[in-house]
Amino acid sequence: MNAVPQLAFDFIAPPVSVRTPTPIADRIIAAGLEANDFLLNLNRGLTNPDEVPAPSRMYRFPIVYQEPDEEYGEPEALYLRHPGLARMPFVLRVQELLGVAIKPRELDKFGRPYCELAQWWHATDLMSDAHWQRLWESRHLTTEDHIVHAIQFGMELPASWEGKSKRQPRLSVTTARRLLLEMGHGEPADRSEAAILGEGLSPGHIGKTWALNVRAPGPAGAWLIVHGIEDNWFTREGGGHLVLSPKCLTARGLS
Repeated sequence: MNAVPQLAFDFIAPPVSVRTPTPIADRIIAAGLEANDFLLNLNRGLTNPDEVPAPSRMYRFPIVYQEPDEEYGEPEALYLRHPGLARMPFVLRVQELLGVAIKPRELDKFGRPYCELAQWWHATDLMSDAHWQRLWESRHLTTEDHIVHAIQFGMELPASWEGKSKRQPRLSVTTARRLLLEMGHGEPADRSEAAILGEGLSPGHIGKTWALNVRAPGPAGAWLIVHGIEDNWFTREGGGHLVLSPKCLTARGLS
C-alpha cells in the first residue's frame, strides 16, 4: 500500500491564538468604560457619557484608543482627539481611573495631522442655525478652512437633520453671510455668476435633477451657494438637497 504523504501542518487541529497583551484595553473593560475588545476596537475610542456643551462628536468621543500595531510600530495608547480637550472632566476621570496619561498627538501613523478629522466633525456638527454660536465660541477647536467648508455644507443640507422642514437649509444664507463677513471674506462683485455658470460647479445628472458638485474652493464656494440660493440658480429637490434650478440648467445649456 502506498504511503499517504504527511502535510507539514494539521488541518484538523484548532489554530493557536496569539494575542498581543493589551493592558490598557483590559483596564478599560474592567472599569466598565467599554463592554469588550470587539467594541473597543470597532469604536476606536471612549464615549463621554456626560452632558456636553454642544452636539459635537469631538465632545462626545474625546478619547481615541490605539490598539497595538506592530507593522507601524504603534504601541497601545490613549490619545486626545484635540489638545483643547485635556481638561474635560471625562478625560481627567478616565486618566485617574486607568492610571494612563492621555496626551495629544501631532501626526497619525501615515504622517497626517492627527486632529484633522475631529476638527472637521466639530465644524460641520455645529454649523447650523441652532448651534453656530456654540461653534463660534469654540472655534479654537477647529480651523477657519473647516468652518468655511462647513458653511457651504450647511447650506446644501436640508434642515430635516435638525428635525425641521426639509425645504429649509440647515444653515440659512443670513447666518452664512454673517459668518463669512465676520471672518473677512468679502462678497464677489459679480454675485458668483461666473463661478456658477463656469468651472465653480461640475454638475452631475442624477435621475431628473442635476447635483451641484461645487468645485470653487474655500470662501468662493461658500459665496457661490449663498448667491445661488438668493438668485434662484439653485432649488431644493424632494429630499431637501440643493440642485440646479431650471434657470441654471437653461443658462448652462443643460435643459
